[in-house]
Amino acid sequence: MSIHPSAIVDPLAKIHPDTNVGPFCIIGPEVEIGARCDLSTRISIQGRVRIGKDNILRPTCVIGGPPQDINSPAAPDGRIEIGDHNSIAEAVTIHLPKLPHGITRVGSHNRLDFGSHVAHDAHIGDHVRLGKLSLLAGHSYVDDHAYLQAPSVVHQFATVGRYCLTEPYSGIRVDAPPFMKILGFQGDTATSNRTTSLMVQGINREELIRQEFPETTITSLEEAYTIVWQSGSTRPESIGKLEKSDIPEIRELARFLRRSMQGRLGRALEAKKSG
Repeated sequence: MSIHPSAIVDPLAKIHPDTNVGPFCIIGPEVEIGARCDLSTRISIQGRVRIGKDNILRPTCVIGGPPQDINSPAAPDGRIEIGDHNSIAEAVTIHLPKLPHGITRVGSHNRLDFGSHVAHDAHIGDHVRLGKLSLLAGHSYVDDHAYLQAPSVVHQFATVGRYCLTEPYSGIRVDAPPFMKILGFQGDTATSNRTTSLMVQGINREELIRQEFPETTITSLEEAYTIVWQSGSTRPESIGKLEKSDIPEIRELARFLRRSMQGRLGRALEAKKSG
């Protein structure tokens, strides 16, 4: 283990011998860091934080700060969990949860670009990319292989589905369905009509091809896009048609859309429970 002399590392912190800690880093007593991580310089990690192996942390990122909510401090039993093989760029912030026993989670093989913000109780899956200055509000979820182009903002309790691609400067106020390209509106347009605050532009075909999805699945997703967003059918009618499909991705899309109908921001019942 290499710890720079200027770093301040609490003796109770658990750091793997193969991890490097650079100049002026500050690491608190409840922090655990796995093997072969590289902490460059001026990084702060405080609170109950567990970081896996082979992660790269760039200068000035902050992991473990209290929630940016003046009415709710960090839950004393909450924690941050970060998986393996993540790249966390300069000035990224990842905050402790405010819910009792809560977790702010970042999975594995993710790329969080400059200035990204992961708020309290947010969850990021695996193979996700947050473009620079993208912001995840509290309790928001970003599922596997999603890509938020720079800069995108996800509203609290909204979910971005698997393989979803958001266009630059998108404001995601409602759930963004999996496998689709999304343009999220902000400002007066989104405020005046929440039902049109997302424009689904088609499927994320290029990424699905890159990930070697079968052509039959891609074609079926294109047909599903037409059924839901271009046929003029009601949302329940469209979902009913998708639920009859034998293709797992189509049924996944149907489940996502049906769940989103619970409320205007998605995961609405969960939002009510949290207050």
